[in-house]
Amino acid sequence: MSSSSQPAGRSKHRRASIAPELWVLGWLAASAAISPLAAAATYIAPPPPESQALEGPPAPGDHYRVFLSKRPAEEVAAFYAARLGAMTNLTHTANELQSPVILSYQQVVNILLADHGDVTLADDLRVIVRWKPPANGQRECAGEFLGDLYPIAQEQHRQAEFHDLCERYGYLQNAYFQRVPDPQHPGHWIDADKWLLAAAHQRQNRQPAQALGAASAETAQRLTQLALSGHTAEANALAAQFRQQATQTTGTVTDWNAWLDVLKRADAAAYRTWVLIPTHPGGWARR
Repeated sequence: MSSSSQPAGRSKHRRASIAPELWVLGWLAASAAISPLAAAATYIAPPPPESQALEGPPAPGDHYRVFLSKRPAEEVAAFYAARLGAMTNLTHTANELQSPVILSYQQVVNILLADHGDVTLADDLRVIVRWKPPANGQRECAGEFLGDLYPIAQEQHRQAEFHDLCERYGYLQNAYFQRVPDPQHPGHWIDADKWLLAAAHQRQNRQPAQALGAASAETAQRLTQLALSGHTAEANALAAQFRQQATQTTGTVTDWNAWLDVLKRADAAAYRTWVLIPTHPGGWARR
């Protein structure tokens, strides 16, 4: 989902004094509750199990809400089939099912006429369930989250642990993610996976840079001592050794525990199934 804009209001000033990472993580935890917009609306069908509404403002004139569910698509489809009737694939795509019509075009027209609403908005209303199937030739444990962890596992001989993580978090590469306020652009929204990855890379790059900075100061002092004492060959060898160390340090991420934390945070913000539910047309005229 692309990010959307929304006035930030007074929260913009409160958040200025909070580190962006803490702000977004706190917001993700708080958003586990049903959003006020979702709670205030009346829908033609219940939200799916283990779900929350996709955050961010709906586009003007949209008379539906998207919910993200932790449950697999087959369970969500069964949930609606038990309540609404058999789910069918009307679009002939590999990742979508639709419920039977819940309110027909004519029923919607009648409701809108009674409420002096815009009858041009009328349509057959139904629930739509979507998921992300694996792409053709997609490797197991691909994707940015596990892809960044793989070289660390190889380097630290943690292949067995990596396999277990693949079993648990492999679905992330085909997941939907909640949207969070963009800490860099108040009033805008960003998908949580993009923010988590950007923050993780920033932290990982900062840690080796700090260690390298301390080492460079010590090395510079030693190089000066060697040069002043006439040990040119030793000074050149030390300089070459430091350049090699700098290249390896800045090009490799080795913090296994930090990436485990990133995986856990991604899992908390990830959902397996996307569900679109129209709002009841009785409320359209009042929007």
